[in-house]
Amino acid sequence: DSNFGNDSTSVVTIGIPIISTLPYFENFELGQNGWRITNNSIGTWAFGTPAKTVINSAASGVNCFVTGGLTGTYLDNDNSWVEGPCFDFSNICDPVISMRIWWNAEFSWDGMNVTASTDGGTTWNVVGAFGDPLNWYNDNTIVGNPGGSQLGWSGRNSTTNGSGGWVTAKHHLTGLGNQANVKIRINFGSDGSVVDDGVAFDDIRIYDGVWLGDDQLVCSPNTVGLTADAGLLTDTYLWTTGATTSGITVSTTGNYGVTFTSGSCVNTDSVYVVVVDANTDADLGADTTACGSYTLDAGNWPGATFLWSTGSTAKSITVTTAATYAGDVITACG
Repeated sequence: DSNFGNDSTSVVTIGIPIISTLPYFENFELGQNGWRITNNSIGTWAFGTPAKTVINSAASGVNCFVTGGLTGTYLDNDNSWVEGPCFDFSNICDPVISMRIWWNAEFSWDGMNVTASTDGGTTWNVVGAFGDPLNWYNDNTIVGNPGGSQLGWSGRNSTTNGSGGWVTAKHHLTGLGNQANVKIRINFGSDGSVVDDGVAFDDIRIYDGVWLGDDQLVCSPNTVGLTADAGLLTDTYLWTTGATTSGITVSTTGNYGVTFTSGSCVNTDSVYVVVVDANTDADLGADTTACGSYTLDAGNWPGATFLWSTGSTAKSITVTTAATYAGDVITACG
């Protein structure tokens, strides 16, 4: 109005987390945690537990991102995305992304891909190429142009080129090592007809070069397969066992490590594997004398539960009284 003294304005500020420590893992069970939906006027990305005809669960827990809302189908001419936090890879030589994905969208017309930006989102480049290994893109002619590109994941169960459930896709974030400001988008695009459940993603992990997974427990005679493969034929591997293959199979308890080389980047990782058979037993050590207190540790038993004669269910106990103490380790092997 004509009174300039009572004008007002408002501003919305969105705080974007900065991730500078790897490995990074997000399963979205505590919320979106810096991953933001941009649906524009037609997009249908949603967050929560999907209950669709085909896509009917999160990869882990209850939360994931999915198109078409949690129960419906996506719309024609969708052009939307979910954008992650800012990643500071200044001290990271070889960032690798791993994610759980599910796609059920019209093949070569609708699909999803991953893009990355190093200039604050002004320009975006597609991560990876058609036909790359480790479940990366299966199409390069997507008419819906997710993220401005025809590359991506496309197809559905009815045409036998859908994912058929949650799968793990993995790829080097080529050219993004030692970059201080990296943003990542998961994009979806559809054409002007025929819709379906769409796509979903969950359990995003980003690490430097190689990650062998969490410590594991296996029941003999089963074995454990360990892999350091990140998808490039030029990558090389050297395991503590002496093997130089991308993966090894182990059948005995021990700590297994690998030195992974990709270009000029060299990274290492290790994992502890417990193999349980009929002769496996916990060992609390020899009888001992202690002054003041003494800590008893049942050992590293991934996924196990513990029960001590004191009633404690912790992995270790600290005792201050002379006595005989017993601990049970209860594993999935019985």
